[in-house]
Amino acid sequence: MAPVQATALPPRYEMLSELGRGGMGIVSKVRDRETGEVVALKILKPEIAGNPQILERFKNELLLAHKITHRRVARLYEFHRAGDAVYLSMEYVEGESLRSLLEREGRLETGRATEFARQLADGLAEAHRQSIVHRDLKPENIMIGPDGGLKVMDFGISRSYAEDVTVTGSVIGTPAYMAPEQAEGKTLDHRTDIYAFGLILYEMFTGEATFHGDTAVTLALKQVQERPTNPTKLTPSLPRRIDAAIMKCLEKDPAKRFQSVEEAFQALAGVTAPDRPKAWHQRAKAGRRKFVWAGLGAVAVMAAAAVWWYSRPSDSVVFPLEKFTLANGLTVALSPDHASPTFTLAVIYRAGSQRDTPGHAGLAHLVQHVMYQGSPNVARGEYKDLIGATGGNLNGDTISSASVFWTTLPANQLELALFLEADRMRGLTLTQEGLNAARSEVLQERAAAMNTGYATARFQFEALAYDSFVNQQTGFGTIEELNRATVDEVRQFYQTYYTPSNAGLALVGDFDSAKAREQVKHYFESIPARPAPPEPDLRERGRTAEKRETVGEPGIPNTLIIMAWQVPQGMDPDWFALKGLGDVLGGNGASRLQNSLVKTAGVATTATVGVEASAGPNLLIVQVLVAPGKEPAQAERMVYQEIDRVAREGVPKEEVERVATDYLRKRTFALVTTAARAQVFDEFLTIYGGLEAVNGWERRVRRIGSDDLKRVARKYLTPANRTVMIVVPGGKP
Repeated sequence: MAPVQATALPPRYEMLSELGRGGMGIVSKVRDRETGEVVALKILKPEIAGNPQILERFKNELLLAHKITHRRVARLYEFHRAGDAVYLSMEYVEGESLRSLLEREGRLETGRATEFARQLADGLAEAHRQSIVHRDLKPENIMIGPDGGLKVMDFGISRSYAEDVTVTGSVIGTPAYMAPEQAEGKTLDHRTDIYAFGLILYEMFTGEATFHGDTAVTLALKQVQERPTNPTKLTPSLPRRIDAAIMKCLEKDPAKRFQSVEEAFQALAGVTAPDRPKAWHQRAKAGRRKFVWAGLGAVAVMAAAAVWWYSRPSDSVVFPLEKFTLANGLTVALSPDHASPTFTLAVIYRAGSQRDTPGHAGLAHLVQHVMYQGSPNVARGEYKDLIGATGGNLNGDTISSASVFWTTLPANQLELALFLEADRMRGLTLTQEGLNAARSEVLQERAAAMNTGYATARFQFEALAYDSFVNQQTGFGTIEELNRATVDEVRQFYQTYYTPSNAGLALVGDFDSAKAREQVKHYFESIPARPAPPEPDLRERGRTAEKRETVGEPGIPNTLIIMAWQVPQGMDPDWFALKGLGDVLGGNGASRLQNSLVKTAGVATTATVGVEASAGPNLLIVQVLVAPGKEPAQAERMVYQEIDRVAREGVPKEEVERVATDYLRKRTFALVTTAARAQVFDEFLTIYGGLEAVNGWERRVRRIGSDDLKRVARKYLTPANRTVMIVVPGGKP
């Protein structure tokens, strides 16, 4: 890091001492001559002070941070200019950082650590009530005063700075205190802070960091992949409730963590919390297709993955793949990987929400949950119990094209996984009790999805953007449709679509290929073949004019604009060009819409682009969150101007190459786990009908050039093919 040069203080302040230097500048202890108050003054580095976009975001974040008036949060005061220098004044907190305390004392006494946890939870809870997330919570940002009082530092500042440095490839957050979704570049919310809260609790109660690693990428990958050692193994005297509370904070899936920091502290302290509905994990459930709705905050980029990517001798990623088909029509993919003694078995059925019919929307999703309610040799609930008892984990999902189930287990449990999957492919034990339990799970998932910001738009947009019923499905249907589904309807759907020839099996991980092939045959080949199910008609009739709608959403702070264009299926040659176009427009913090709308004009707080990847028609979707006080019409107009610019001029070769490399890097990082690979291999095997395309992906991405981007912009991103939804604050809850 280049040394920070000293900058003269404004006459208003008297220098008392320098407190420290960092990546943003110098922090000094000063006295305000006008008020006599001692404050901390942060003098920003010249390269930051000279950047108007960064300064504008600093001011916006200060406005947010001013909302937090809590004694456990250090206050940010004012933004000053003096010539070319820029200063931030903030509350001066006397004492030492929690990091310094832990380095000196190691593990804290349980009562003292619990008191610090209470104070930290109080401060975080107030910030979360104001919809403010820290995103870089760590012991270095927590100060302990001489009286034992705790204060959280740097709300607002860390967020503004982090949003800019993603452009230059720096890490958002600190890998040792980074939540899995942060490491993977996914949407962040208050549960990201809850994960960091758990990491800090772990260190206070055990004296040890949760994960150790020599590099940033090692730590980041451990946050994504590894389960921490239970605190009681390091500190056997620790109460079990504290162990359980910390481990729940550290769940990889945000939906499985505590849903509020108050709830986390209540569990830690042994206080009984009031009953609340259980939150269920959703993987883009509201959209149901392969497009994940972009977060309404800045999209994080995991820069540590770039270290891994660029350190490799080649940017080509080739997986060992073996494909065969059983006599009953079941297609199988094997991909051995002996990096760790585990495997993932994924089974996919072409039984997604596109198979729902009028009056029975949500049936495909419901049947996916019924698959855990018992089969000929496995009782209700026993599937999950058997997997859990062996140290494994499982999950399932229903997307537009398919329903997919995956299980990750130790390498010596392959036969268990094969037996369980074969048993429920052979048949289900359908009871009213089992159906009711599955229906309850889906209704809870639906309620959780509807309880998120901009949920009304997410549930309504597919119906506006598509004209065909099968393409409009969200996977949930209405509550009435879910409630009236019968055992006979579930049985008919299962018998129609859950057949060997309509399924694919992918096995990825630590196994012997020859033995695995024989074991798959042993368990699955005796399952009787059944007739091929009917294929849904996915065709759209084509648009001749724009469709536009304005909807009200209660409880949202700002207007959201959603613009979408119908585009071809996932493996279509034009899809790759459209994916590249989407990345040019809004793929990361350096994209065109982010630069023009957010950083330059300031008409939006975020602008993102995503492209669905189902086997049927898809959407290229632009989402723009309009900045407070700005006109939505101006933001929308600027989006179209950027699209027209590509359609006229194309994209420079260097930009095309940069965008392609960034996308391939993200894809590589996303395929680190066997669970992710197994699902992707299954989709190529079964939905797209071409497993070999997995290893040809980079070649197809690299083949796209400027003329391709220009051509698809002109062909697909036209006013007549456009759907626009304006989501404004208001409306009924």
